[in-house]
Amino acid sequence: MKRNDLFQNDMGESEVCCTMVCDEGRDFSEILETDTALEDNGLSEDDEAYLSAVETEIEEDGEAVDASVLGGSGEGLVQKYFNSLGDIHVLTKEQEAALAKKIEEGKKCISEIVLSLPFYSSINAELHVSQDEKDARALELCLEILEDLVKRTINAEVITGVRKEYVFLDLKCKIDMTELRAKWEIIVSARESIAEARNELITRNLRLVIKVAKHFIGRGLPLLDLIQEGNIGLMKAVERFKYEMGFKFSTYATWWIKQAISRALIDQSKTIRVPVHIMEFYNKVSRATEELKQEYGREPGVREIAKKLHIPVKKVEEVRKAIQTPVALQTPVGDEDSDLEDFICDSNTPLPDLDVEKKEISRHLLKVLKTLSHREERVLRMRFGIGVERDHTLEEVGRRLSITRERVRQIEMQAMRKLKQPGRLSTLKSLAAI
Repeated sequence: MKRNDLFQNDMGESEVCCTMVCDEGRDFSEILETDTALEDNGLSEDDEAYLSAVETEIEEDGEAVDASVLGGSGEGLVQKYFNSLGDIHVLTKEQEAALAKKIEEGKKCISEIVLSLPFYSSINAELHVSQDEKDARALELCLEILEDLVKRTINAEVITGVRKEYVFLDLKCKIDMTELRAKWEIIVSARESIAEARNELITRNLRLVIKVAKHFIGRGLPLLDLIQEGNIGLMKAVERFKYEMGFKFSTYATWWIKQAISRALIDQSKTIRVPVHIMEFYNKVSRATEELKQEYGREPGVREIAKKLHIPVKKVEEVRKAIQTPVALQTPVGDEDSDLEDFICDSNTPLPDLDVEKKEISRHLLKVLKTLSHREERVLRMRFGIGVERDHTLEEVGRRLSITRERVRQIEMQAMRKLKQPGRLSTLKSLAAI
């Protein structure tokens, strides 16, 4: 059995990310190798040795986890967090199985109760999704409805004179409210049992996350962020762990912790996020480049790389452009006190002062046009493209105003004469001076 087979059922296609690249272009497939055969406890010899070393390191730790890897920033709350993990002992395989069994039994108990509810089948039938999603969504909706009904029955008992409400709920749900509340109490108890076992399984493996995260230091994210992402992976492992398969939880969780940290490095370590599939393809190009470099003793060309990978040259060029390292605008240029941003300009964007002047001229011009009649203003605006997309011909203006071409010309001349009057003319001359 491949390790991919073990996790494929529990992971979405987007989550099965076995070939990942770190900030320096390293291949994460070396870390997340999933195509080797599962041996005694589900790991290859290399991974088994790695996990054994991690667990030994955890067991040999004293009362605290060393925070020196933070480079002097492991003081205060961070140091207290590490110190608090010193007294946590690693679970045995039997203890892990017992906790996982407790979680599984709690979920099974809740599912059995919900499936027995009279309104489950109707809710399930109304959902238009895949069967797996339908079952999960129907279970969730039934729990919400059940919780709401229990709250309403409690309110109905507290408030006097509302017995009708209580009877209505009996009829609506086709179930006795006393029985409903009894079922809900069982669900609440099962939830508490699940939460207790889940928290125990997570807490007792927090040091495993730290030890795994320390191996990813220096790849683009600080240690605390790596630990945070690793903890998310640990929680996913708790939800998906199958104790019946006989593997240790730490074996299963280590893969999930690595996967969560690796995905975080891809998503967050770069200034501009690059999709995982692009990083995977870039990794293939990088490997081919190194192989050709050793074979030819020189840097291979784009065509040579494309020929080796049996892909178009354009794809190689595109992926190289996508992975280019961003350059800061404040990067010094030459020996002078000049930055890169000093040599970059956008010719399509007007200068701020010119933009302000244009707006000011438009404001005064519209103010002058407002002194004309409505028809005169409209004719001038359309003829000279003031406040509209473009200027219009006499015929276009005539069709818009339902008048003749000659009449438009007369209105235009009349408006122009008015603008030549001393009061308006002085304002227009001042605008021309600007």
